[in-house]
Formats: sequence, C-alpha cells, structure tokens
Amino acid sequence: MAATPQRTPPHADWDRFGVWLPVYWKAPSVKTVTVFLGSSTELAPEVVSLADFSGELNSVYQARRVRLRLEQWRWPGDDPAVWDAKRAGHTALIRSSDLCFFLFFTSLAARTAYEFATAVDSSRASAKGRPQVATWFKQLDEGRRMDGELVRLRDRLESEMGHYWNTWASVEALKLGVLMQLKRSGADTPVTVKDDRALVDGRPLVDLTQVPSYAQFQGLDRLRAELDQVQERWSELNHQSWASPADRTLAEEFSRADQRRRELEEALDKARFEFLAVTASMFEATRPGSILSPRRARAYRLFELGNVDQALALLDEDVLRAEATSAQARLDATKQMISLIADQAGAERQRLRTTADTWLQRYDMWKTKPLSRDSLAGMETALREAVAIEERAGLEPEATFQLAGFLRQQRRWDEAEAVYQDYLASPSVAGDDGKRAGGLNELGILCRKRGDLDQAAAAYDEALVIYRRLAAVNPQKYQPGLARILNSIGPLRRHQRLFDQAEAAYAEALTIYRSLAEANPHEHQFGLAKTLNNLGILRRHQGQPDQAVAAYTEALELYRILVATNPREYQPNLARALNNFGGLCRKSQRFPQADAAYTEALAIYRPLAEADPQAYQPCLAQVLNNLGILRRNQGEPDKAAAAYAEALGIYRPLAIAHPQTYRPNLARALHNVGYFLHTQGNLKEAGAALTEAVNIRRELAEADPRAHQRGFASTLNKLQRVYEDQGKHREAQAAAQEAAQIGSSPTSHSAESKALA
Repeated sequence: MAATPQRTPPHADWDRFGVWLPVYWKAPSVKTVTVFLGSSTELAPEVVSLADFSGELNSVYQARRVRLRLEQWRWPGDDPAVWDAKRAGHTALIRSSDLCFFLFFTSLAARTAYEFATAVDSSRASAKGRPQVATWFKQLDEGRRMDGELVRLRDRLESEMGHYWNTWASVEALKLGVLMQLKRSGADTPVTVKDDRALVDGRPLVDLTQVPSYAQFQGLDRLRAELDQVQERWSELNHQSWASPADRTLAEEFSRADQRRRELEEALDKARFEFLAVTASMFEATRPGSILSPRRARAYRLFELGNVDQALALLDEDVLRAEATSAQARLDATKQMISLIADQAGAERQRLRTTADTWLQRYDMWKTKPLSRDSLAGMETALREAVAIEERAGLEPEATFQLAGFLRQQRRWDEAEAVYQDYLASPSVAGDDGKRAGGLNELGILCRKRGDLDQAAAAYDEALVIYRRLAAVNPQKYQPGLARILNSIGPLRRHQRLFDQAEAAYAEALTIYRSLAEANPHEHQFGLAKTLNNLGILRRHQGQPDQAVAAYTEALELYRILVATNPREYQPNLARALNNFGGLCRKSQRFPQADAAYTEALAIYRPLAEADPQAYQPCLAQVLNNLGILRRNQGEPDKAAAAYAEALGIYRPLAIAHPQTYRPNLARALHNVGYFLHTQGNLKEAGAALTEAVNIRRELAEADPRAHQRGFASTLNKLQRVYEDQGKHREAQAAAQEAAQIGSSPTSHSAESKALA
C-alpha cells in the first residue's frame, strides 16, 4: 500500500520534534505570514533550527499582531502513486504561501526541484510577485562537492532566471538571512544589535559572532580585543585610584583609560549598527526582480562570507570604469541605429544604471570601513564615477544627490552648491515637484550654513510653496516634507531676527511632527528632536530660558533614543544639542549643567574630529570656545586659557583654508580671548588679540554690514577699555569714535553676551 504523504494541516505551527500543534482561534486582525520551507533531507538539523527560530519569532511578533506560519511537506517515501494523488494539494500550498525558502547543500531531489520550479513559476505569474522566493546554498565543506543537477540549477538561477542565491556558512548566518527576508516581506519589526546579538524588539535571536560577515566587519574582532585589554587595565586603575585618591598621575592615567574605553565602546556600537544597515541594503538590492550583474552578485556573496577585501578587489575601479566606457560606447552606437534606438538604448541605459548602482555599492562598502582619509577618498571616487555615468547617459540623478550631500557634510560649500544645481536642473527633477522641493530644501540648508541668507530664503520660499500645494492634495506623502522645510525656515528667520516668523514656522512643524511621530516614531523622531532643538535656540534668543530648557530637554531625550539605535548617524546631532543646551545653562547661571553638557559634547566631537577633521573640527572648536567662556565665568583661568588656546589652534588654519566661512569664527574666538586676558590683567596680549579681531571684523563689516557691524562695534569697545588701562588715551578715543560711528555706545558692556558662537 502506498505511503500517505504528511503535510502541515491548515492553521498549524510546527515544533522542533515534528509534532503538529493546533493553533487556537486568533483575532481577525492578526496578520499571518505563511512561509513554505523546501530542503533536502541532508539539511534536517538546519530545518529543525529554523523551526525553533520561527517559534522564537512568533513570541516576538505576537505583540505586533503578526503570526509566522512555517509549512513543509514531508514525504515518508517516493511512491509515484502518492505523488500523483497529492500533487494538486502540494502545488496549492506553495502558491498560497507569502514566502518560499529553499535550502540546498550537495544534492537536488526531484521533489525539491518540483517545489522550487512551482514557487518560481507562481511568483512570475502573480501580479503581486507572490510567493517571494529566497534561496540559500550552504558553503561546502572541504572535500565535498555538489551533484551535477544542483550545480546546473545554481548556474541557471542568475543567468537564466534572474534569481539571486544567498550563501551561508553557519546556522546563525542562515537565521540572520531569514530574519532580513521576513523584515523585507511584511513582518517589519525593528532589528538592533547589542552584545554581538541581533535583537528583535529587544529579544536576542541571532548570535552574530557566528556570522562570518559580522566577525570581519570594520575590524570588530580587533576592537573587541582592544576593549578587553583596556577594560582590564581600567579595572586595575579604578581599584588603585580608590586606594590612592591623591595620586594625580594615577588619576590622569585612569582618565585616559576611561576615555579610551568609551571611545572603543562607541566604535563597537557604530560598527554593529553599520553592519545591520549594510546587510539590510544587500537584501534590498537582491530582492526578486532586481537586476544584478554577476560581479555584484558575487561581491555580495563574498560579503556574506566575511570577505570584504575580496569584494572590493572584485569591484575594481579600473574594471568598473572599463565596463562603464564599454556600455557608454554601446549606448552611443545604439543611438545611431534609428530603427533599434528605443529598445536597445533602453537596455544599454539599464546596463549603465546597473554599473552606476555598482559604483554606489562600492561607496556603501567603503562606508563599512573605519572612517579615514582613504575611506573618504574611496567614497568620493565611487560617487563621482556614478555621477559621471548618470550625466552621460541621462539617468535619474540618484548619485548626484548623494554626492551633493557628501560634499556638504565635508563643508565644501561651493562644490556642493554646484552639484545641487546640477541635480535641480536635471529633467527628471525639474519635472517632479516633490523632488524639486526636496532639492531646494537641501540647497537652502547649504546656503544658510555658508552664510548666504538671501539665497537660502529664496530656495526655502520656493520649496515651501511647492510643499504646501502637494500636502494639500496628498498629506500622507508630503506632510513630512512640509515639516522639514518649515523646520529649515525657522533658523533662517531667527538669523534674520524675524522671531515671530521663526516661532510660527516651528509651531506648525511641531504640530505635524508630533502627529507623524506618534504614528511612526522610528521614522519621525529625528525631525521632532531637530525642531525642538531649534525651538530651544529661538527661546534662548527671545529671553525665555524656562521655555528653552523645556524644548532642549525633550530634544535631548529623543536624541539619546536615536543614538542608542544608530550612533554614527545621530551622535553629531546629540553633540550639537548639548552645545546649545550648555550655552543656555551658562547664560542662566546653571554652571554645573553647562559643564556637564559641554563635557559630553567634547567627548563626542573629539573622536569624530580625529576621524573626519574637515567635517567636525569646526564643531569641536565651537564647543571649546564656549567652554572657555564658562571656565572664565567659573573663575578657573587656567582651564579657560587651555580651552581658548585649543579653539584658536583649530580656527586659524580653518580661516586660512576657508576664509569666507571661518574668519567670523576666528574673530569671535579672538574677541573672547582678548576679553579674558584683559580680566587677567594681561594688557599686552589682550590688546594683540582684540586688535587682530578688530581688523578681521572691520573687513567683514565692510563686506556685509548687517551681519557683522554689531560684532565689530563690540570688539572696538573691548579694545577701547584695554587702551584706557594701558594709558593709551589717543588710541582709546579713536576706537570709541569708530564704534560710535556704527551706532554702538563706547561705554556699553554688553559685548560679551554677543560672543557666543
């Protein structure tokens, strides 16, 4: 008698012992994601592990009203009669699944081949691409080989079927791959990393130390080993410090060890988050229907096995340039063939798009490396090569927009502006109001940071008109953009001293962001935090310290939540908010809170400035300048002098390299140093610092009176008082007269309050 096939009964879950457990009634609102699992019998241990894993996932998904149902058809034998009798039910099971996962190792059974073909055919025939099909091949052990049928199937997957196949070397790597596939397919639960474990809603589910791509990522092993050594030394020094609290040398060594320990912990957190981001990007790029060149597919598989250097070697710059040149030549030739231009040019454009995307993949790979001059150069090269392809072929300017943001982050203002203008002028952006408004907002931010307020206002105003029109028709899609542009307009109006307009912009942005963040905190908490930080700055300028503290406090709470999930992305924002909060506390005589805020901001900015000086040295100098003012007010002249000296040491080379951007900062720092030296009775050096500040501010005020006259008059007043104390009455009178001519009283003592950056 023929054996009866065994399969999952409807609405059942599978436990690790192969026992089918009935599922009791569930509320209709629970979303069920059905996964069909096909594999050969040689992978039975992995199948059991995935069954256990699905049970763990269900315990997490339950709170989000999502249920994972794992289906697998198990045959006790290969009786043809049984196969024919049950084929229809088997086929229906596969076609009704949301996802089909297939695991292969060395052999391909006829049943598994049929299951795979059925899943692929059903996916192609479905308008929604259901079921989605994902395939994994286990890395072969030394001495083992695939049989011919399986080799032929694997070779056909990408060449004939356009189907990317994953590889795995450990069960934990397989679990991570399954988790990413599920996240992409509707079970969208936040995945984070803590203590080398992948967590879903805070529950550890994957041991990342067993995942090859993680073990080699950004030197995690090296960072972890160094942290262990530093932690051990830190513990020793901590114990010794308790025993010898008066030993200053020991205290300094302990402070250095503590600083290095924190830096290593932050570096580990950043690397762990970047690993998740790169892995998610890989799974997104390899989703069904994506067009991958053999080179890109192989590079992704090398990454899965932890071989990033081999992946970079495969994505060789010269080879990619040659591919782009070849594709461009084919495109140019195709354009000359009038009868075939539409179809062939489209195909060549797609090939060029794929090559440009491969350059962007190389950019992403460079981002996984520790930040350095080499990695920054590698990122810029990859972006520029992708931009060149887009421009020559008339493609969507995706790389162009990324390059503009990269250059802006490096404070290369003129280069960034030129790229933004190219982006806005491209036909696809000029004809799309949403993209144009977004580009205008980014251009406005650049102009405001560079000090071109009129140009920033023009860009913002145009973007605001567009976003209001779009949001009125489709609020769900365009309200986030409207909130962003309102939050950008607020700082501009504040700089223009149009406080009422700034307050109105922030109020409208906050109303939108609070509603958006309540529905989707992961997506909109950053926008809410940024708006609250800007509102705190406005309240400080309006002389409303209590309201400013409330806004800053809420912003800092949100930034800390964001930093916990993505340190590399949000630490600079947290540091800026801390610097702003420190300034408020200093002015309102809350010195301990100001001290804590500046100290934490410095701890963030120092490693950032060391890794990327061009982007973060100005931020570090700004905090040091403000800390100098605080130390002066606290009556700690030695510490104030040290902070001022370090700030000046940063600002001087910046002002030489980028005078338009940083000479105002240098003048402000010199003003503060001169005032400080005057209070210490060092009249000669105070006069020298203030004279240098006056000369810079005089030139700045001549070029832009509205922006710089007030600071110029303030510094003249300080210099006048130094001259008087030196007995140089003629010079003092000249300084007083020059200050009076620009509308400032020579006896005013309010200049200090204008010195804060």
